[in-house]
Amino acid sequence: MIKEPTVLILGAGASAPYGFPTGKELKEKICKGISDERWMKAFVDDKFDLDEVKQYANQLRHSGKTSVDAFLEHRKEFIEIGKLTLALALIPFEIKENLYETKDIKGNWYEHLFNKMNTNFDEFEDNKLATITFNYDRSFEHFLFTSLRNSYGKSEEKVVQSINKIPIIHLHGQLGLLPWQSQYNSRSYSDELLRKAGSGSAKHIKIISESIDDDPEFKEAYKSLVGAKYIYFLGFGYNDVNLKRLGISSYTDATIKGTSFGLGDAERKEIKMKYPNIELADSKYDVLDFLREEVIFR
Repeated sequence: MIKEPTVLILGAGASAPYGFPTGKELKEKICKGISDERWMKAFVDDKFDLDEVKQYANQLRHSGKTSVDAFLEHRKEFIEIGKLTLALALIPFEIKENLYETKDIKGNWYEHLFNKMNTNFDEFEDNKLATITFNYDRSFEHFLFTSLRNSYGKSEEKVVQSINKIPIIHLHGQLGLLPWQSQYNSRSYSDELLRKAGSGSAKHIKIISESIDDDPEFKEAYKSLVGAKYIYFLGFGYNDVNLKRLGISSYTDATIKGTSFGLGDAERKEIKMKYPNIELADSKYDVLDFLREEVIFR
């Protein structure tokens, strides 16, 4: 059980072990997927101008930005098209088996964390854990709900009550609500009905503007961070804008550590210069390695 206030901050690398693309991979998939027949049908159904859709894809491809959301922050005229393409690109990766069948997946850190949270069912909600994610996918909460229900054999209602005590904050929105989160306008965790699901899921995606003062998710994130004793970045790219929005330099009383898988030495040094309160782990560690080697859940 996690007894000390702990916050996990998830980047795209945290979802990668479950088949989801990183930011750069997602951009490439969208640029190539524009001509997909199912995508084209979704654009037509949502009354988008197909010439504008092609213009969006072409300018995204040549933008020099490493992620779609970074591009859309400055090209607000493409936001609605961009949201739909994000949903269409990501929904096919909602594969239930990938969360448990780890034969071809390196590092099932969801399973590792779930076992660190282990206690009797009535006390599970007392785990002092909050998760802040920059990802749109819903894999973490689906895994938590499914595992909790199957581990203890409790009703959906009781499991939902327990999970709701453990904050999972999607700063950029998500691919729609899961059925246990809402009985209205929800969607199961699967890639079924892509065209219809894409349009519905796009409505739950947010493109963050420069002003976040009144954003409820950021307010909830700040509340969790202020009270945290331990803050861990998992699969995070340490984008300067995102770190500043979180106000990470101000949390001087917390122990802050993070993965640096795939980062070069110069990149690691730059992050340390700007944010000396972040301790970066060895770049050879993926998320699961990091949790096993660097994190003691108290």
